[in-house]
Amino acid sequence: WFYVGVESLPFAADKVDNPKRIIPMGSILCVLTLFATSLLVYFIACGIPPGVEDSSKVLAAFNYGFSKMFHITDKQALLLSVPATYATAFGFIFPYGRLIESLSNSKLLPRILSTTTESSSTNPAKENNNNNNNNNN
Repeated sequence: WFYVGVESLPFAADKVDNPKRIIPMGSILCVLTLFATSLLVYFIACGIPPGVEDSSKVLAAFNYGFSKMFHITDKQALLLSVPATYATAFGFIFPYGRLIESLSNSKLLPRILSTTTESSSTNPAKENNNNNNNNNN
């Protein structure tokens, strides 16, 4: 779960200017950042009780640390992990949406699944370029 969502970055290639430069650089920086933070999480989780020996029996690795830090019960500490669980959903939903859009554009799925409107534009840079081109004509 450390790296959920990293594979979503290439799906945004058509939404950025200069994707040949930005997407690879973003991927590299993303993986390096996630690697560094995952090492920290791993060593912190192994360093706090119950330690490596009993970690396979623990439901949530950070409960002990949350309990000690905030002086709360184990059940209350478990609630602090819930937002992170929901946040990982974006790592799955974004590529699924882009895949459905691609399949719809290729006529393998109904065309309605890839329909967008002006108000739902997700790329302000392209929208500004279109407005500038229209103003120049």
